[in-house]
This record gives sequence, structure tokens and C-alpha cells, in this order.
Amino acid sequence: MKFERDILQMIEKDPWMMNILKATAELDLPDCWVCAGFVRNKVWNHLHGRGWEPMNDIDVVYYDNSDTDEKTEKKIELQLLKSVPHAPWSVKNQARMHEVNGDEPYASTADAISKFPETATSVAVRMNDSQALQLLAPWGIKDLVNLEVRPTPHFKETPPGYTVYEKRIQEKGWNKKWPMVKVFSRGECFMTEGYALSSNTIEQWKARILPEVDWFFFTNDEYFPYGEMDVLVKSNLSLDIRTSYLTWALPEGVFVKKMHPGEFEELSYEARQRIAEIQWQLGRGLVFDHEETEEWFGEHVPPLYKGAGKKLVLFTIAFWRSLEEHQKEGFLRAYSRMWVDEQPSWKGAPSSFKTFMQRDYPHLIPYLDVFPDRNGANCLAAVAFAVDASSDPYHWMQAEELDHLMAGREEVGDITGKEVLVWRDSEGMIIHACYALNKEFVFNKHGQTMFNPWQLLTVEQVIGSWGAPVIYR
Repeated sequence: MKFERDILQMIEKDPWMMNILKATAELDLPDCWVCAGFVRNKVWNHLHGRGWEPMNDIDVVYYDNSDTDEKTEKKIELQLLKSVPHAPWSVKNQARMHEVNGDEPYASTADAISKFPETATSVAVRMNDSQALQLLAPWGIKDLVNLEVRPTPHFKETPPGYTVYEKRIQEKGWNKKWPMVKVFSRGECFMTEGYALSSNTIEQWKARILPEVDWFFFTNDEYFPYGEMDVLVKSNLSLDIRTSYLTWALPEGVFVKKMHPGEFEELSYEARQRIAEIQWQLGRGLVFDHEETEEWFGEHVPPLYKGAGKKLVLFTIAFWRSLEEHQKEGFLRAYSRMWVDEQPSWKGAPSSFKTFMQRDYPHLIPYLDVFPDRNGANCLAAVAFAVDASSDPYHWMQAEELDHLMAGREEVGDITGKEVLVWRDSEGMIIHACYALNKEFVFNKHGQTMFNPWQLLTVEQVIGSWGAPVIYR
């Protein structure tokens, strides 16, 4: 089970669930869904090899600003009982539930569901007018299908919220009923694949992921008939532009066309489709195969362009602005996972090593297995920071500066600790460096982007990525 369609196909094969959804759809309530445990429990039972089990509640949610009387919800429950007797119906109008929950007014049912306590519970399904099923998952389905319980941002970033979350996970006992379920504490939930990713860092990423105008790249300046283009001068680009569009992967001599927000969307579909295909072929950043993005945006379907035998998702400023904040966060978390291959080491490191780090490298501990909030912090700056706590870890250090830092060090044949490990290309230029903390672990950063975390890696891991280094002590 990996995609939303897998969940929908499973529900379609369940006559009881389809009966519930049909009864709900027949009432024609505005923005109406069946949510929470109705979907979550089905998925978890399936993944545990279980069949149907009775439910405590069937949560029906809708959004109607014109009638927020709680008595109306009770009348709807009675109507549903006539359709499906003995079912534990629970109906709530989300246009009033913000008052019950102490929140700002919800904008829609989807907005309300995004503020449920757990990501795995923030899921809903409905039958549309064509009797086809639709899934709503504001935070995606990754946690749900991976049997992982985490708080939504609404519940993890304030003391009242995470107090409610911690109380719920104690009371619900989900990992007792479903033994394969893993429940994460609030502290563990500021992680992406084990790497710390704070809400402040996410907000910084949102502001940096795209520039103020859209950039498109071409190999032929005569192809684009909608205005003049410039030759791309890579050395003049900011770190944010380089990271957004992966300009280091573009061939030399390409042309760039900059367009104001929304200008691309005004082109004909055929023109946009051709441009999207060219961006994919050139390796421009922020172009994806739709198959790998299906879990990223929940119910929001991005514009799709056919090209290179695929359905392509092309990020533009207009598309980015169309996303809700939780969808932007979901994308950034998913995208950051694409940049990291290694499992983090700090959390599971031996206690003796952690004591050693507290004694010898306390300034590094806040940076171990942590994402930076901006571009620029490169591997050389990480080495300098490991050697000297007063050094700026965000400084975009040049190779000449590292050579100066290593003055007095000599090449040696083994790693015992406090060595600088260096990798060079065929012309002798430094392409990577890291710092050996002891004979087993290194402090490392694979690149200069905000999607490359500072890492605690084993010596074997870094050599596996880069090959044999030159060792300087």
C-alpha cells in the first residue's frame, strides 16, 4: 500500500464502508466527508491482516456557515440512522467546531481536518455525485500507511496542543491494539527521516524555495517566441537560485527566460507543456514526475504536463502560491528526504561517545543531524566549525580558505580523531571534506544547500559516499 488509489480501491471492496459512504452522500451535505478512524482503522487493520471490526464512532464532518445549530447535527444523525440503523453516527459541522476546539474559524472541512491532532487521523473519504470515491489527506498518507502516529503542526508547536496530543496517545493505546504502529513523541516529530527540521526552518525554506520571478532554461535562444532571453552566467547566481533550479546540473551555454508570476500560466497549454518537457530534459530543479508527488499535496491536484513519456509537475510561483501552508510544509519535508541517503547516527550513538562529544565538542551537538535554515553552509565551513567553535557554520567557504586552515597539518595514513578528510578531483581541486571526531565518527555536510543537513556519520558511511580520502593531521 503506497498511493491514495490503493486506499480507495480497498474501501471500494468493503460493502459496509460503501454503504456508509452512500448513505452520507445521499444527504447532499456541503463539503461533507467521513473521516478519522473510519479510514485510519481500515488501513491499519488491512496492514495487520485483519478484517472488519466494529467502530466506536463514524465521524461525519461537513461545513455549513448558514446553520451552525448543534441541533441540526443531531437531526442529521437521526436521518443517517434510518439509512444505516445501529451505526454509531457522529455528525459535526466544522463551521462551528472552532469554538469547541478554541481555534480561529476554519475555512473549510479540509482546513478543519488539517487541524486534527494526528497526521494519520487527518484523513477522510467521500462518494461524489458520480459515485466515485475521493480521498482527503491534508498531510498526505505517508504516516498513515507507514503505521506512524505524529502530531499535526497545529498540535505540536504550542504547549496546549502537544499536551492534548500526549494525552491522546496515552489514552488511545493505538500501538497496543495495532502492534506495528509506532507512536512518536512531540520531540521526535520535529524530524524528517530522523533529521531535525524545526518549524522555523520550514518557514525559512518556504520563503527561499522560489525566487520573485520564474526562471526557465533553453538550449536554443530561438525556440522561445515570447520574448528575449539571456545567456545564463552560472557564476553570477545567488545560492538560493542555484539550489532552487539545480543550476550546477544544467549544461553550459544555456539561455534563461525570466517571467513574472502568472505570466507562464497565461501561455497556451501546448507552450507550457513544451516548456515543462524542456525543463525536465535539461535537469532543471523543481520539475517532478507526477508519480513521485502523489502523496505530497493531498487533495490538491497540481497542473500536469505531458513530456518525456511522463506526467510532469512544474513548480512555478503561481503554483506555489496556490498551495495551502500545510501543503507547502508537506512538500518541503518530502523534498528534503530526497536529498539524504544516510540514516542519522547521533540519536543511536553509544552513550560513551555522547559523553565524549559533551566534553570535547559541545558546540557541535546542536548541529548534529540537523537541517540548516538557509543555503550556503558547505562541507568546508563544517570542517572549520568543527575545528574552531567561533567559526561561522553558515559561511560559504572556498577551498583556499580551507587550505589556510590546514596549514601545519601533515598527510597521514590512518584515522584516530581530529583529522581533516579531503577528497580532490583529477585536477587536485577539493570536492569534499569532513572532520574526524574519533576513529569511528565524522562531522559532515554533503553540500551547500539547505537540504543538506549537518550530519554525524560513521567513517564507513562517508567513505562509501566519496571513496578513499586524503587524511590530514
